[in-house]
Amino acid sequence: AQINIKKRPSFSILDFGGGDGAIATAAAETLIANGAERVEAWIVDYNATERPSPNSRIKIRVAESISEVKLLSFDLVIASAIIEHLPDARETLLALFDAVGPGGGFYARTPSIVPFRTFVNRIRRTGPRIDIAFPGHLHDLGPKFWDYCLRDLGENRFKIINGSPAIPQTSFRKRFFRALLSFAFKAPWHIFGN
Repeated sequence: AQINIKKRPSFSILDFGGGDGAIATAAAETLIANGAERVEAWIVDYNATERPSPNSRIKIRVAESISEVKLLSFDLVIASAIIEHLPDARETLLALFDAVGPGGGFYARTPSIVPFRTFVNRIRRTGPRIDIAFPGHLHDLGPKFWDYCLRDLGENRFKIINGSPAIPQTSFRKRFFRALLSFAFKAPWHIFGN
């Protein structure tokens, strides 16, 4: 998200499904390092636990559900690796869009598992089809989803600034073959674009 720090001395972040709050904390630390005076970050996760703030100018709050959050408008809303797991993804996405305040930004990290699943099933010519997404991923939220998401939801307050594959979750040193597969499946986007 592109947020103008000079126009705002304080910021608010909502990290939905934020787990340990690492992403919101890193975003808050980046905002402070770039001139923000104060940042309040809400981590919403059913496993959320109180945690110490890494900086006296950062206030970290936790909630088990979005209904417990005391703020209604945020400068940055984060939904990293969570929407694809929710049966009510549409309603949740609309609620998260509504939580973005004027001039704020929304960041989502979602999977595009269908191309990988199709590839796996094509190379397995015999035997049953493999559903590598179930039960973890209920939705495929790859580029095709985001290309039409805002229009289909009737959402005209936002525009997509950037969409790209995430970095691989492992390194060649730690898990060579998994990293190689990850880089191979992400390479076409880097070569041909969306």
